[in-house]
Amino acid sequence: MCIPTTAEWWNNLVTINWFHLHYRDLYDIARFSPSIYKFQTPAYNLLGYIDWVEALVIDYGRGRW
Repeated sequence: MCIPTTAEWWNNLVTINWFHLHYRDLYDIARFSPSIYKFQTPAYNLLGYIDWVEALVIDYGRGRW
C-alpha cells in the first residue's frame, strides 16, 4: 500500500518545478494516502480508518490470520 497508484499523485510529482521548490510541493508528495476505495463524502471514510479496514480484509483474505 505504499506505492502511489493514482495518476494525480504522479502528475503532481512530474510537474514540480525542482529549481524553485516550495515546501508545499514536498508536502503534497509526502501526504500521499493510499486507499483502495474513497467515498465521495469524506465523513464516510471514517476519518482514515477505512484504509486499515481494507488492509485487514485483504490480509485476512490471504489467510494470514
